[in-house]
Amino acid sequence: MLKLKTYLTTISGWIVYDVGNNLFYTGVIGLLFPLWLTRTMGADEATLGNVIALAMVLAFLASPILGSLSDRYDLKNPLLLFFSVLATGGLFFLGRVGYYQALIVFVISLSSVHIANVFYNGLLAYISDKTNVGTIGGVGVGIGYLGSVLAILLSLLFMDSRGFTFLFQLTALLMIVFYFPLILWSRGPSLSRVNASFYGMLTDVFKDMCRSLSESIKELKWRRLLMARFWYLWAINGASSFAVLYGVETIKISDYQMQLILITGIMCAIPSGIFWGWLVDLNDSLFVLKTSAFVFFVILVLGALIPILGLPQSTWWIVGVVSGISVAGIYVSERSLVLTLAPKNKVGEYFGVYNMAGKLAAIAAPFSWGFISVTLSLGQVVAVSYLSVCGFISFLILTQIRMGE
Repeated sequence: MLKLKTYLTTISGWIVYDVGNNLFYTGVIGLLFPLWLTRTMGADEATLGNVIALAMVLAFLASPILGSLSDRYDLKNPLLLFFSVLATGGLFFLGRVGYYQALIVFVISLSSVHIANVFYNGLLAYISDKTNVGTIGGVGVGIGYLGSVLAILLSLLFMDSRGFTFLFQLTALLMIVFYFPLILWSRGPSLSRVNASFYGMLTDVFKDMCRSLSESIKELKWRRLLMARFWYLWAINGASSFAVLYGVETIKISDYQMQLILITGIMCAIPSGIFWGWLVDLNDSLFVLKTSAFVFFVILVLGALIPILGLPQSTWWIVGVVSGISVAGIYVSERSLVLTLAPKNKVGEYFGVYNMAGKLAAIAAPFSWGFISVTLSLGQVVAVSYLSVCGFISFLILTQIRMGE
């Protein structure tokens, strides 16, 4: 009974942790920071894109190394704690420090959230099996979207009355609340295994990482999944980082309407995540991933066509709702697919490599948006059109994956 209780509490903590993640992604990355940076601090889209890209560079460099370290020395829990604290701590300073200091703090917080997710995703292997990994992951994605709902509600309640600084600090406090259960209940480190010097640990980790990279690129389906992930996350990261600015500046909808569309899309994504998880367990994760990626590509095309064809502003509601549903399917299915391909004792390594592909996309997406829209002066419509091309490339690659190979 005690073992079952511990198992269930850890699953609950894992699910609740994602509420904190989505609170950060939607509240800080998707809404507060872009508006604060462009309106209060007077920066442009290129600056926003560059600081996001810099944070992703740091996460890209650190993820595979720390993923291997967590596997070899069983350090998932302490590393999860360290980067979760670093991520939330940085938010307290946003709005209270100077312009350049704020950019540094933002880079630290954003990169820390992404690095922490290496260990968060890896813990899924310890709380699930082949019969329920999709369900647990789907519930995690679905319930996690409550964090996005909360982020938008907080902005509606306090943005005008209390301002950005208050919201940054409130978001940090709530993230701590949502992060705490998993850190408290998850499996701790086996300290007896950490008996090497720091130099010896790093040497072993680099050897493991190089071997893992060398072995993984030999697996055709794993290589194709990494390539597909790079392209569909390029599209997702670009869209999520600049959707608010695109909706307000190009589609010409109000801040209030934008927040309503966001919260409606997220509310639809909550049951969708649970449904996609059920479908992953019933059918297969690759089918769900292909379907979700294709739908997201179509919705990006529609978003680009609204100003081109003069479609009514209400069309943006369709974009907001359907994009939330399709992205939920991508996130649920890709985790399950990685766990299918990864050996049990190399989950951290595989998620480290998997995160490398994602971080490359997260570097390219914001930089390319700023380069296309601002540097080349081609505008936001061309930037969205380019994201749709990225989505289509990812779908084509996914159609070439054969799980029986």
